[in-house]
Amino acid sequence: MRPFIIVMAVLLQAFATSASSAQIQRHVMGDDDNSLTYFTLQGEITSGDHFDFDHINDKPLVILNSVGGNMETAMALGRELRKADARAIVRKTEVCISACVFVFAGAVDRTVFGRIGIHRPYPTRTGDETQEQAQQEFKQMKSKSQRYLEQMNISVSLLNEMIRVPSSRVHYLSDGELAKLGLTGKDPAYQYKQDSEDAARYGISRRELLRRRRKSRAKCSSISAKYHPWKKVQCEDATMWGLSVSEMKQRQQLVRTHCTKQKYGDKGQALKCQISIMQNGLNSQ
Repeated sequence: MRPFIIVMAVLLQAFATSASSAQIQRHVMGDDDNSLTYFTLQGEITSGDHFDFDHINDKPLVILNSVGGNMETAMALGRELRKADARAIVRKTEVCISACVFVFAGAVDRTVFGRIGIHRPYPTRTGDETQEQAQQEFKQMKSKSQRYLEQMNISVSLLNEMIRVPSSRVHYLSDGELAKLGLTGKDPAYQYKQDSEDAARYGISRRELLRRRRKSRAKCSSISAKYHPWKKVQCEDATMWGLSVSEMKQRQQLVRTHCTKQKYGDKGQALKCQISIMQNGLNSQ
């Protein structure tokens, strides 16, 4: 799987488009042998919008640039993202406002370079109604929003912040607010699942995985992800294997030679071969 940090470095250079017309599009970057499929959601979210994640081998990547729209549809789109373990980005100069935030919340990995804007959700229906009807409608909206955010493991404090902002205004969340509300980074349940998978991939315990992650952050944080993305990825991966970058490259070449799926006829056995060589070298075979 292509490292996500490189994916971001490429996509952040893509041109920004207007958020005035609603559309969800599927894009393919690169050739057949080395391609990246990603999706963009542009403009107003309307009833019937949905993502077509069929035939995607990797976890989908979704770029959001929307001023909001239909809240029910936004939640349905967010659930589609969650079901597919999708990642979401708001690029620099672009926005995710109002109902779009519910879509963004559905992603299991969320990154913001642009702006996230919130305000009080409101119904699209118009016409006269009594105070009692308005109160009931507001309570239903609040209940649906709260239930959805809880399902996405997002702090219900986000809903409280939304309600404080009149629907006619927009409050753009600071980096600190985004972090406090849990809108950036990985979903905690997804992180739990990924930790288990990564520990198995490296052939180590979960505790050792977390220790090496801390070491990786300390060792590789000075390398710019923007200007040297591949160098940063190599530093992080080598640290996770407990190797130097040169040792990791040598053992990766051995893995490509000795641990093919065709040789073992079984993906699980090929993985065991990979872990064995990456941990102990060719002498383990």
